[in-house]
Amino acid sequence: MPDKQQGKGALNGLADRILIYGIRPLILVVVITLVGLFIAVNGLLTRDIPEAMIGVIITVIGVILGIGFAATTVRRRKPTYRLPQYMVGLIGEARTDIKAGGEGVILLESELWSAISDSSEDISAGEEVVVTGYEGLKLKVKPHKEGRLKNLSPPT
Repeated sequence: MPDKQQGKGALNGLADRILIYGIRPLILVVVITLVGLFIAVNGLLTRDIPEAMIGVIITVIGVILGIGFAATTVRRRKPTYRLPQYMVGLIGEARTDIKAGGEGVILLESELWSAISDSSEDISAGEEVVVTGYEGLKLKVKPHKEGRLKNLSPPT
């Protein structure tokens, strides 16, 4: 699925719920509520109190289902922002070739970061790197020579 920018093309509210759960649960909640209202109004008009009470109970069930439907919708995860100083020591993947002392791009915890080589050797795209420091918002990296670690984010 392509990445969507915050606020541009992102769905929310009712459209998200329909996409996540499908249209059937929404239709079911609406139908239950409308049937309950119909029975309640019919009972009141005919002065049949038990029928009106059954209609009110069905309407309340429909409303409770609607609230449950809204409450259980998976919320869109907000991006997490980390400061560069907390990235030191983490393992990432070079996304571009980085010349010795040069700049490039790395993937670290599902985020792309600008990186500066802190090594006397070149780093190839796809090679594992370890963050050794930072300069502003650019991470200093060097090749990671040990085995693959678990905190490396999967390629996108």
